[in-house]
Amino acid sequence: MKLKPGEDLPESAFEGEPIAAGDPVRFVWSKTAKQSTTNASMKKRILADLKSKRHKYKYVPDKEFSKKALDGAFEQVFTTLRQKFKAQRDGTAATRLKRREDHKALRSRRQNRKKAKLGNRTEARKKVDAFAQPIFDGALQQECMSSEESDGEYAAEGSGETVQVFRTRGLQWRSSRLRRFYAVLDEQDRFDKSLKPKRGLGRRERREGLPKDGFFLPPKGVARWMVSRRWLQETAAMRPDVTDMLRELIVDPAEPEPELAQLMLGPEHSDDEQDQARPATNLYAHVSDTSYSLHNALQPL
Repeated sequence: MKLKPGEDLPESAFEGEPIAAGDPVRFVWSKTAKQSTTNASMKKRILADLKSKRHKYKYVPDKEFSKKALDGAFEQVFTTLRQKFKAQRDGTAATRLKRREDHKALRSRRQNRKKAKLGNRTEARKKVDAFAQPIFDGALQQECMSSEESDGEYAAEGSGETVQVFRTRGLQWRSSRLRRFYAVLDEQDRFDKSLKPKRGLGRRERREGLPKDGFFLPPKGVARWMVSRRWLQETAAMRPDVTDMLRELIVDPAEPEPELAQLMLGPEHSDDEQDQARPATNLYAHVSDTSYSLHNALQPL
């Protein structure tokens, strides 16, 4: 469309008005690609141009250039452009669009933080021999990670350093043993990072918050010990409609936990489901690069 960054979209074209191949692309904003012959012609022109320049996208898989994939991508972008054009003319629509885009951006940031947390814990697990068995695989899914909401920035006590704070909100179905499992991995991750040069823009501090609002089921493949017994009992009483679904999601491990893992996490029958808002910090002190001592594993919870 020959627009510079930040410029408004051009005025709507007139339906049926001829647009030469060398002229900028123009659309009839009040209609979809199927409703307008002009829009259909512009779509055909754009997709043909993309296909002719396939060699410039060497890292894009061939399947992304199939007719179905290109049609879907065009429709998605064209819908966004139509919304932006409407927002140019209507202040209320502009406010709604901005709110929607802000919400999408917020969700994306939170999902990225979950992915980063999962990646850190997956790497930390490689350093803890007690958690090497497949019995712990189900805990390392993105759906198991707690969400983190920005809680602003604060001046750290005793220094002028600015600290970015995130409020961690756990999932109610997670057992206290599963939270201990994550606490060990997080402690290992902090130790590993303390040995490396600091990178990024300032410190980031995590603080425990209330459990996440809403009713969430655990993902498929979690072991029974990872799910709170109290939560299961309350769910069975209040939501009997999901009982059969939970049987399909929760698995019984085929092998026993290693003895060291039981010492670190506590026996399953001791899962009294402590308040999730209580922080679980410094439960296990790091002793070596590969394992934790029994002394530290037996510290009271």
